[in-house]
Amino acid sequence: MSKYIKQNIAKFVTWIIVLILGIVMLPNISSLVAEKGQTKIPDTAKSQVAKTIQKDWGHKISNTRQVVLVFNNGDQALTHKQKDRINDTIDKIKDNKSKYDIKGVTAPNDSEATKKQLISKDKSTQIVQLDVGKRDSVRKMN
Repeated sequence: MSKYIKQNIAKFVTWIIVLILGIVMLPNISSLVAEKGQTKIPDTAKSQVAKTIQKDWGHKISNTRQVVLVFNNGDQALTHKQKDRINDTIDKIKDNKSKYDIKGVTAPNDSEATKKQLISKDKSTQIVQLDVGKRDSVRKMN
């Protein structure tokens, strides 16, 4: 039993020493900020691009949920037939907005800006953003 305690005490003391050394050797953040300035993630980072899109996303309609429809063809570009079916689906959604309590639709073919944001560069994916009222539960809405 004493051998077990000695081994654990040695491990405990080692961890305490490592902890103290780690704290002592930490850089002074205040002086780093004063010297180098506040750090900033580049605007090209995916998280920053997503934040920019999120800021501009949606119609800012109150009491709605944002729903995204994703049309994808794996690694291949969507075919002309698939694009026609997608456009037919979008038209049906727009024609039945009141039935489904849809307050707004943002589709890829609405404008050049939406084409750039809602169609992937490899043309394999299109997304459509819907602003749906909160009349129904999420389960019923699905």
